[in-house]
Amino acid sequence: MNESGYNDLKLILKLDGWHSIRYNIELVFLVILLKYKYSKQFENLFKHQTGIVIKLKLKNRFIAGSYLGYTISRYVTNSERKTRFRENLKNGVLYGYWGLTIITLDYLIDSLLEDPKIVKEFTQYCINRLSSNESASFKYSNVVFTQEIIEAKDILDELLSALTRNIMGISENNRAIFVRSAVELLNAQLYSMKQKDYSEEMNFKWYWNDVLNQKTLNFFLAPINLFCNSITEFEKLNRLRNTFLALNKCYWHWQLIDDVADLIKDSADKIISAPGYIVISQGQLSQFVLTLGKLNSFNQSKALDIYITESRLLESYLPFAEHYSPEDNIYLRTKISLSNTADDLNMDLKELLYEKIEIMNTFIAAHFQGNADSMISSIRRSRACKRILSSTFDPKNISFLNMLLKNEGSELVVCMKTLHSILHNTYSKALLQDK
Repeated sequence: MNESGYNDLKLILKLDGWHSIRYNIELVFLVILLKYKYSKQFENLFKHQTGIVIKLKLKNRFIAGSYLGYTISRYVTNSERKTRFRENLKNGVLYGYWGLTIITLDYLIDSLLEDPKIVKEFTQYCINRLSSNESASFKYSNVVFTQEIIEAKDILDELLSALTRNIMGISENNRAIFVRSAVELLNAQLYSMKQKDYSEEMNFKWYWNDVLNQKTLNFFLAPINLFCNSITEFEKLNRLRNTFLALNKCYWHWQLIDDVADLIKDSADKIISAPGYIVISQGQLSQFVLTLGKLNSFNQSKALDIYITESRLLESYLPFAEHYSPEDNIYLRTKISLSNTADDLNMDLKELLYEKIEIMNTFIAAHFQGNADSMISSIRRSRACKRILSSTFDPKNISFLNMLLKNEGSELVVCMKTLHSILHNTYSKALLQDK
């Protein structure tokens, strides 16, 4: 881990004096309140599905999501002081239920359901329920499901009911904006089913352009649209969004480090995620270089330069390569695109090309065979996880976040501090996979 960059980031998010004391008191108070006030309500929702609840750690995630929603509501909304705490807590609980709904649906899609038609029906069912269509039904009710799927669907039903109850009373316009964002997210969940298949077009470029932001941003932003009732509040939401994007960049991307953290689970579910797509893209780039032959022809160099740019492999910040200036050097751009560690960068290019092709072919074969251990072994041999984790804490991104927060009050800093604690928790889990 880049300790220096991480410490710089913590310093930016540090609260001084009274603000720090208030933050810690409020955090403890709200966690206690959520644990005890909502614990019975929470337990009643899931009294028949304790196994899945424990497996997904829903209670802890509900508390974390509700606290995050509370801090966001406190920053965005302009409630009167008399009703402010009650209003922010209500918004926080809504945010907590939203988070659990998506987590449960994600679990169903990734781990339990195989038939794309059933997944599509589940997704449409959720959209109908979020649109307050209480009479929405699940078309495939005659399909025989495992007990685990039945329990997970029961949890999803309870969460959708709790979520729609908390949305009641919110203006139609705000609900329409929320539903649009929710539909985009749910469609992205459906689209991510493609990650269980392989085709040549599905590489890191495809993942970056078509998948990466759809899930993370809409997951974070969708319910906040329900809180906003004025131009000022929507302007604050926009500032919150931009600051979140800047914080997200400090970790390269939340979804990328989450993919590293979930490497073993995703491989067991036959899902190709970011590390696998890096393996595929580096193998494809190596094949492209070999078909071009020597890199001394202007037209060949131009074609390769376009290929590298479009591959998105140079989007990462690599500390081991920061002293190089590859912009006008096609050889260096190729080497850095293929290098996940300093050792890779020091290899002979031809040797590196053949190694990346071999790793890609082994990975693809393991995916077709459903061999999770071999998929993981190929990814670890490629050191793709190291590329993702070493791309965190880029000084330029940390400086940009600092600039955005400089003239903001403590409430936006608290939002980012809370988000950072969740994001860094994911990063810590990802570090355990970096072997």
